[in-house]
Amino acid sequence: MQLSVKKRLACEQLSFYAQAYNCLSDKNESSAALKNQLFFLKLKLLEAKAAAYYYHRVILDKGTEPSCHVSVVCCSLATEELLVESKKAYLTFCLADPITRRWLF
Repeated sequence: MQLSVKKRLACEQLSFYAQAYNCLSDKNESSAALKNQLFFLKLKLLEAKAAAYYYHRVILDKGTEPSCHVSVVCCSLATEELLVESKKAYLTFCLADPITRRWLF
């Protein structure tokens, strides 16, 4: 798969996760299930954003202009920061209270 296709898919993921996160965060409920869903969506949102920046950096890195190098460095820094935030979101999601299923028998 070409890099441009991977970048486009990462950007589409970013868009969908952002829409889902915004949609759920507007609700006035404060249930544990909703909180866990928001933690998960935030994690996936950060991962998708990091992937989009990473693929953008790789595409820019193939350029020969000096301005490309500056953009590559900026994208690398943004990717690293997003991955740090993603790890924090992952820990928050993992440490959240589990949601139990209630079986209807």
